[in-house]
Amino acid sequence: GNTSYDNDGKVYVYYSSDLTTWSRSGLIKASDYNQSHIGAFYGLAVGLNDSDGSYLAVSDDRDAQRTGQGTTAGAVYIYTRSSTNTWTQQQKLLPPNIP
Repeated sequence: GNTSYDNDGKVYVYYSSDLTTWSRSGLIKASDYNQSHIGAFYGLAVGLNDSDGSYLAVSDDRDAQRTGQGTTAGAVYIYTRSSTNTWTQQQKLLPPNIP
């Protein structure tokens, strides 16, 4: 959604073709983004693949608080970049067997 909350998590993605001039190419939020993301640490850690920067992994350290699966279990959201530098979520990874 387009709603923002104080202390919510987002990832701003920047692009450069020459490593001199940078432009923002995206603002990424979790696909299941809502007010319960406040304090969930979405985006605290990110990873970008080395080869061409077309895959992005974003952590959400306390995702399972929203799903009722546990109090500190997290999730990882996987995104891909298109040729027009837009980002699309491909998958949400959750830990198995959370009590």
